[in-house]
Amino acid sequence: MAIETFDFPCPICGKSVFTLPFKPGVTHRVICPSCHTPSYVHVTKKGAVIVLREDEYENKKCKECNGTGLCPKCKGTGLMTCPECKGKGYCVEESETEYRVYGCPICGGSEWIYGYSWSGVAESINKEVKRGSGKVSCDLCNGTGVCPRCGGEGLIL
Repeated sequence: MAIETFDFPCPICGKSVFTLPFKPGVTHRVICPSCHTPSYVHVTKKGAVIVLREDEYENKKCKECNGTGLCPKCKGTGLMTCPECKGKGYCVEESETEYRVYGCPICGGSEWIYGYSWSGVAESINKEVKRGSGKVSCDLCNGTGVCPRCGGEGLIL
């Protein structure tokens, strides 16, 4: 399968022509062999080609994701550590009379692992347990993994 490419001239001097792969969502950094000036070529997710000088690129680069297009909180995975169990998959409740450990209901766990009563007679309760995954959908990107500020482009266009 042939890789689709496109050509563009140097935006500063126009003397050199660059050929790059056409990959939507990718920013290429090129240096002109004639004028030795760096430029950035960004192909948007919709297929538009944007050519920027280095100073323009720095001004338009998304400060939230540092130009990666990935959600800064979950690093593009769409998942974050469960705030209830802190990623363990189980929770602990402790009072003066009881100590209970159970599967985290927020990240998908259920059932008691065990309970222990301090009220004179020690009771131990053991049940089949389903631990949670320790991960939940990222609350910044709603589980998409895409930077909410730039929409995954890496640039504020």
